[in-house]
Amino acid sequence: MSEVLNVGIVELDVSGTPTRYLVFDNEAFDWEISLTELAKVITFCGDSAEAKKALNGDIQKHFLGCLAEFLGFPVTLEEIMQAVQTGKLKRKG
Repeated sequence: MSEVLNVGIVELDVSGTPTRYLVFDNEAFDWEISLTELAKVITFCGDSAEAKKALNGDIQKHFLGCLAEFLGFPVTLEEIMQAVQTGKLKRKG
């Protein structure tokens, strides 16, 4: 197992809809937010700046938790952004 993962973003045609994926060593990370569910949450919580900030934080935590499970090690949003730029992510643990 390599200590460094190759990272990229690919766009695939899924059922006639172009969809972008994060890819790690040729394996796509399939994660998305249901826009219907998001609209329900915004309706329930409100459209204030504070509610949006809290929701954004919750979405980031969920995304990073799912990504850590997929990769087998935790990562930060900054590490992922850097990995997309460089094409490499150092494996942890």
